[in-house]
Amino acid sequence: MKPIRNNKGNNRPMNNFFTKMIQKYGEDFLEKANSGELANGIPSLFRDLAKGRIDVSKHGHYFLDPRFVNICMIEANSKLQYYIVHTKSLVEFMNNHSANMDANEYQIYQQTLTNDQKSNEAYYIIVCFLDAMQKVWDQNLVFSVVAALRQYRSNI
Repeated sequence: MKPIRNNKGNNRPMNNFFTKMIQKYGEDFLEKANSGELANGIPSLFRDLAKGRIDVSKHGHYFLDPRFVNICMIEANSKLQYYIVHTKSLVEFMNNHSANMDANEYQIYQQTLTNDQKSNEAYYIIVCFLDAMQKVWDQNLVFSVVAALRQYRSNI
């Protein structure tokens, strides 16, 4: 598989979570970076997965590290819970106040609800992927999650 290149027409490799961590700490960044530093970069990792910016054949092996997957799971669960609560709150608000909204205002709330529901779905996929990874430890699962998240690249 060819290395992933950036979309600006030149041959420089695309930056992503893994390339940044490797530049900062080296190939063994999981041993050198503390949990907080890793956790701070996980939202970027999720976006990189959804946008296909991860060279799975080169960096997929990092998902075989239990500590790393656990940190990812904590972050994904946190985001999933946020979107679940936000979606429920927005639905309740719209049910109670839609009669008082003009069409434009209602449309804005409806679009926000749609976006939140898609984000909810995306993080659910990520949580399921990480849960499966913790059970089977198969690097090939990363290919599946990249494909599944493609449709949600603007919702992560």
